[in-house]
Amino acid sequence: MTDSQLELINIPDVVMNEILEYLDFPEILKLRKVCHYFKDFIDEVKSKSILKDINIIFYPKEIRFDLFSVQNERYVILYEKFQANGCRVSQNGREKILENSDFREIFIRDLEILLKLQKSIFRVFRLIRRDQNDFDYFLENFPKTPELKIQEFYMDAGDDAQNEISKILGFLNSKFLISLSFHPYGGRKVLNLSEISKMDHWKNAEQLYVNRNIFVILDVLKLEHFSLVEVKMDRLRGKELLELREMKSSEDVLRITHNSEVYSVNFKRIRKENVPEGFSIY
Repeated sequence: MTDSQLELINIPDVVMNEILEYLDFPEILKLRKVCHYFKDFIDEVKSKSILKDINIIFYPKEIRFDLFSVQNERYVILYEKFQANGCRVSQNGREKILENSDFREIFIRDLEILLKLQKSIFRVFRLIRRDQNDFDYFLENFPKTPELKIQEFYMDAGDDAQNEISKILGFLNSKFLISLSFHPYGGRKVLNLSEISKMDHWKNAEQLYVNRNIFVILDVLKLEHFSLVEVKMDRLRGKELLELREMKSSEDVLRITHNSEVYSVNFKRIRKENVPEGFSIY
């Protein structure tokens, strides 16, 4: 090790932290690869948050990070299969070819680094699907990091949605979760939320949105604690309509519309203190 390298690793922690404040996310990733000292320091020292939003998009033989920093800077990183057994990583017009590498393994490795670097709460965590196989691989190999602190969770639900959602929620810290949002992957879905509604993540969340192309199976009383709900419930029975009426207090606004063609009900429940000024309720 040269004298200059020795001097560099002897920099006080407070100074190193100050240096990190001037680096963006890609630069921190580069610095982390310089030597073990920088890697350990970046991973272990509690520096300020880097990212606020993380979007992961799964395409056939391709996975994409779409990230936003706390300064609202956008970073797009693309991992794709290259030729027979290689991986191509692209970012900001630059690309790197990794031979004898599975693009999914490289993505999971970088995801683990990204999650370790994040010291505070993500505003949004989205999982968007255009491919099933790579999403299954993602579920099976999700990095074993401390529970993620997420405020808003968005996910495209597949055919095995209840198990997929339960597994992902198990990676999240339930204490910080505010909003759950589920959307269909591969056409209209029927989503049974009965088991998910038993999880702390469900009980602690304040807002629930389920896309209108998903029909929800659930005891309506499991919606009672939410301040904002928008779901389409399949074949709501008379008894459940009475339960909805009983749930409605003087502080709530309830909107129910029935579509006889599909035997479904749109149910929206909003606490008045959460209704934006000028918003019309019917």
